[in-house]
Amino acid sequence: MNYRDIVIKQIKHEETENVPYTLDFQKESRDRLDEHYGSSGWHQKLAGYIDRVWVMDCQQKTIIGENLTKDIYGTIWREDGVAAHIIKPALEFPDISNLHFPDINEFFVNGELELTESKLRNRSPGFTLIHIPWGIFEKSWSLRGFENALADLVENKMFYLKLVERITEHIEEFVDIALDFDVDGIMFGDDWGGQTGLLMGAQRWREIFKPLYRHLFGKVRNAGKYVLSHCCGNIVEILPDVIEIGLDVYESFQPEAMDIWSVKKDFGKDITFWGGLGAQSTIPFGNPVSIRKEVDRLVEGMSAGGGFVLAPSKDPPAETPTENLVALVEIFSDL
Repeated sequence: MNYRDIVIKQIKHEETENVPYTLDFQKESRDRLDEHYGSSGWHQKLAGYIDRVWVMDCQQKTIIGENLTKDIYGTIWREDGVAAHIIKPALEFPDISNLHFPDINEFFVNGELELTESKLRNRSPGFTLIHIPWGIFEKSWSLRGFENALADLVENKMFYLKLVERITEHIEEFVDIALDFDVDGIMFGDDWGGQTGLLMGAQRWREIFKPLYRHLFGKVRNAGKYVLSHCCGNIVEILPDVIEIGLDVYESFQPEAMDIWSVKKDFGKDITFWGGLGAQSTIPFGNPVSIRKEVDRLVEGMSAGGGFVLAPSKDPPAETPTENLVALVEIFSDL
């Protein structure tokens, strides 16, 4: 049984002898691991259960000044912090007539299609996916600014409905291109949740976003591929809804934002959880012993009945001690 078969069995809620996992690091962490091991060869220790053959670049930022970039939609970002911040949104006013999306071909001018096809011809034995790393809500606030978008949900509702409908049509163009490739799944990404609940509330999510995602997820499922999605925060209130509209795999699965054991008990027969290892707790503030203990607990408990892919809930943060990064590599490589 190869890596792909193991992942698919888990998605089908079948137990496997080995629990699949992913382990990714930010550049600063990778550099420290290279220094510790003396080379980048430590990568070879890790199994390739899931292969993101293409993460679509849907921003296309260009440098316009010191620490300033402008994305392909016209939003200006400040880039000197941990995360980029909007300086000037592309849509300063709630006027849909000022909305312009670039031609879809402008996103793929550097050989991305050819490179993806080449990777698939020489594919790894893992579960392959194409990742569209932003979604309807995130695109709305990257066009309008975060505060403006939340205000639009209440004060400019008709504008916001037209905006997200147009964004959905735009994302669908990316989905259509992704579906042309022989991959196992399409992965979406849209952060709806904060640490304690939905940013826009469950009622508004169901009214505005649920039908749009039903359409996108349905298109992927009708093509015979699995639907995966990243979402940070606590979205427990709408897990029945995302299951209903066809989400196969929910990624992030943060123990700091939800009781993951209760969630697994309540929904584990209907959806696969990808994550579970605390990137805001266990990884940066634990030690190699506590990390191993938590990994063992997750492997034993979460894999019961299938439907689990082990991973940090986010890439290990910059403050993670090097010894903990090394522990992650060694512990995961033993699985």
